[in-house]
Amino acid sequence: MGGMTRVVVVGGGLAGLAAAYALSPAAGAPWRLPAERLPEVVVVERSPRFGGKIDTVRRDGYVIERGPDSFLARKPAARRLVAALGLDGEAVGTGPEGRGAYVFFRGRLHPLPEGMATGIPTRLGPLVRTGLLSLRGKARAALELFLPRGPAGDEALGAFLTRRFGREVTDRLAGPLLSGIYAGDVHRLSVLATFPHLKALEARHGSLLRTMLAGPRERPPAIDPPWPEAVQSSTFVSFRRGLLTVVEALTAALAAGGARLIAGRGAVAIRKEGSAYAVALEGGEAIRAEAVILAVPAAAARALLGPAGEAFLPLEAGTPYASVANVAVWTEAAALSALPPGSGFVVARDGRPAITAVTWTTRKWPHTTPPGGALFRVYFGDATTDVAERLTDAELEAAALSFLQETSGVRRPPAGVLVSRWRAAMPAYGVGHRERLSALRAALERTLPGIFVAGSAYDGVGLPDVAESGRRAAEAALDYLQGGGAPAPGAGGPPEGKEAGA
Repeated sequence: MGGMTRVVVVGGGLAGLAAAYALSPAAGAPWRLPAERLPEVVVVERSPRFGGKIDTVRRDGYVIERGPDSFLARKPAARRLVAALGLDGEAVGTGPEGRGAYVFFRGRLHPLPEGMATGIPTRLGPLVRTGLLSLRGKARAALELFLPRGPAGDEALGAFLTRRFGREVTDRLAGPLLSGIYAGDVHRLSVLATFPHLKALEARHGSLLRTMLAGPRERPPAIDPPWPEAVQSSTFVSFRRGLLTVVEALTAALAAGGARLIAGRGAVAIRKEGSAYAVALEGGEAIRAEAVILAVPAAAARALLGPAGEAFLPLEAGTPYASVANVAVWTEAAALSALPPGSGFVVARDGRPAITAVTWTTRKWPHTTPPGGALFRVYFGDATTDVAERLTDAELEAAALSFLQETSGVRRPPAGVLVSRWRAAMPAYGVGHRERLSALRAALERTLPGIFVAGSAYDGVGLPDVAESGRRAAEAALDYLQGGGAPAPGAGGPPEGKEAGA
């Protein structure tokens, strides 16, 4: 890099902060990019706070997440980021009473069959015994053992699951579990953009069920560095004071490393000026940058770039967004006494499209609740319904309290309620998403060199995928500034399937 260069990151959610952190001299070694000289970094966020969908409320001794509640521990990006930020001492795993979950179907809770791996059964016994499937549905699921490989290429996740296991497994087991991650319609979601490992297993082995029954043929890569002993056995990882701990650590490190953090003044336009770009902000300021990382949805990126952003149109059209909401309810600890063991349940589609899941948060995350209390979260909305936008806060609260009484025996009046809404927040990758994303990155490299994209709109909605997407965009920007040109389109890779929300 000749002289001082600058990278502007548009979007201060996890992807944007992770990208900026990778370019910061204050970043910890597991996340920092190797370079003799790092560029100046500016992060621009339209809202008055950083963190995007990560938003923790600390109230009355409770730690209440308004968005996602955890990182998926098996993802290397999650571990590297936590280690780099020095947050090992703050990390917590799920509670011992939170093991196990349920599916709410036809008015009652059914235990999720043991051995479900990302919605796919791995043991025949629990599948045979479950009350979620009819005899015919169980027979159809068992037939998967003898089915040939399907066609190559992308297809809808629901079509894939139905082709392999039948409609009942799709609608009552795998669908509620997998679609809940994306708040999407499994019959529209791309299997290659959401759970590509399922398609890969079919291509290699034919039957997924036979492969799962045989056990893992390959050991997953070791997490390096390993998680602290206290959380090594947990599937998910959070923090004593909530996920906002990560955002607070990122912004503190960025400030210490000399980054400029601008909140409450969004970017309004990006113009190419010679070999650089001018990023115009609300209020009239324009910031010159040799590279720009757009950690915003495709529609927002296209609007910023004006006519030059037409390359975003196919991805924008193929990625509808769902609006979702959740209601946190806290009350006395006696409310937990009526619950069976476990962390909560998902709702199968049986005429109740409004509510998609309930978390018994105190069971899943004991650190969120003070002594004598109980915390619950009720989730509303997905790509098939507008309930999260249509219902008022009072209506969402009433529906949540009624459903908790019906399904979880929570009859005591709440000590507090918090309604959270996320409008047009969850991208649902349509069939062909990976091809559209590759085409977009190729078009940007060709027509707008120095512009890079990152975040849940592109590379996965789980927090580790979002963070890794930001880091890879930063790596691509640094390589570009050093004269190596942008990496091959598709940098960021598909997710393996992840935890909720980003």
